[in-house]
Amino acid sequence: MIDRLENIEKKYEEITKELTNPETLKNVNLLTELSKKQSSLEETVMLYRKYKQIIKNIKEDEELLKDEGWKKDDRIMYQANPAAVNNENIFRNLKDKRTLAIMYENKRENFLCKHLNIRYKGLGTEGYIDADKVKRCRIEENKDFWKGRRVWIGLDLSQTDDNTSVAMVAEDDTKLYIKVWGFIPGDKVEEKTMREKLDYADMIRRGVCFAVGEEVIDYRQVEQFIINLPEKYGVEIVQVGYDRY
Repeated sequence: MIDRLENIEKKYEEITKELTNPETLKNVNLLTELSKKQSSLEETVMLYRKYKQIIKNIKEDEELLKDEGWKKDDRIMYQANPAAVNNENIFRNLKDKRTLAIMYENKRENFLCKHLNIRYKGLGTEGYIDADKVKRCRIEENKDFWKGRRVWIGLDLSQTDDNTSVAMVAEDDTKLYIKVWGFIPGDKVEEKTMREKLDYADMIRRGVCFAVGEEVIDYRQVEQFIINLPEKYGVEIVQVGYDRY
């Protein structure tokens, strides 16, 4: 199966390269034919690349945990938190959190998952949620549902080019209904798409993600987005909870 997927990816890359060939661009029929072939392979290739990235991440996390490099190698903190390179306060704060994570098992999961992007399941309650479990909670959006409701806003900020998110939460008949939006730096859309293998352009078109700012996220636009929610959805914001990092 893996060999077959490798061949499909190789074919996809060959077609992609051929589509940039000046001679191909002059031939409308060939261009159309290659574009159709590329389109038919694209979903399979994107899923395979996502699979490879997941396997790669798991192996890297296992190595870091096995050798306990996270306990002493500052480069791991810099890699996960680029802003710490030029900000002594951020770096000092991370080192303090790392010290606590080394000393106390119940602090480890939060530090590794949240601050180093290393998958780890320990004594704590924080970690990565199975994406399939989240998908099973998805329902078709009904904008009228929100009108007149009291909502709580969750704001997860970021220090560098990581995503910022805003969640709007309402309760109805003991169930929680949540709508979430993402925010990324405007100049990093293409870079993040390639690195994370996510179609940010499509999410931006669908209005579930917004490119704001340039190299970093413009928090003024995020603030204005939240301010506009009552008018746009007809809700009453009860409270805003936030995580500055």
